[in-house]
Amino acid sequence: MVPDAGPAPRLTCQARVAGARVAVLAGVASVLLTARWISSDKPGSVFVLPRTLPVTPAQPTQTPQGYPRESGRSASSSSFAFLGMCAACGVQIVSRVTRSGKFNRKPSKQTDWNHPRLGYRIKGAPGWNGSPHTWTDPIRWVHRFRRRIHIRRKVEGTPARPRLAIYRSHMHMHASVIDDTHGTGITMVQVTSKQTPSLEKLREKQGCEKGGEKTWSVEAAEIVGEEIAKQCLDKGITMVVFDRGGFRYEGRVKALAEAARSGGLQF
Repeated sequence: MVPDAGPAPRLTCQARVAGARVAVLAGVASVLLTARWISSDKPGSVFVLPRTLPVTPAQPTQTPQGYPRESGRSASSSSFAFLGMCAACGVQIVSRVTRSGKFNRKPSKQTDWNHPRLGYRIKGAPGWNGSPHTWTDPIRWVHRFRRRIHIRRKVEGTPARPRLAIYRSHMHMHASVIDDTHGTGITMVQVTSKQTPSLEKLREKQGCEKGGEKTWSVEAAEIVGEEIAKQCLDKGITMVVFDRGGFRYEGRVKALAEAARSGGLQF
């Protein structure tokens, strides 16, 4: 068994900046050569690049068959060839900078259908992306999990402004207020539609008996949002960052968020 070599070495900030400058210069050179090649085919073109040396008009030459041929066409062909070379170099430089810089990632692996999450992860040691490969499997929860990973890269809970993370299951709604600065996170407040106070309020609102609650409804999400806002205010938490967990902002997710805002939370 070959041991893991660990993450590949990353380029320094100066190396990335230098590579980006070279790529920009190659792109500018490609654009200028393209404009020159286009203007060389149109004698009346408005865009003409300045030239350091005077250029004499191309004189037609005679081929062995007797047909006239312009010698200026060879210059256009050489310019087009140089244009292609510059474009190829620019693409190679940009790809190397992005691959060796902060976008470094593991090589793509085939989908492991025996894995419970098909290889996707959102916890563990840093250094690799949460997705096992660059493509997205045509599965609904896989798309949601990629959105969840993307959101968690930007959203982080702090003691002054913890993270309000929600999860929408088939039957219930779950809301947690988390501080991500300590280890794997500290749960400060947690409210679900399974708890007895939430079920009692839901029975009163829906007018049903015990066991007949519709915990998958919008009313249940609103009750969870109101309860999470009340408990946060009791603990002195007034501002949070909203983490929708990859779910679309609609339906029960939107109802919970609006109920929490109405209860006094700011996000």
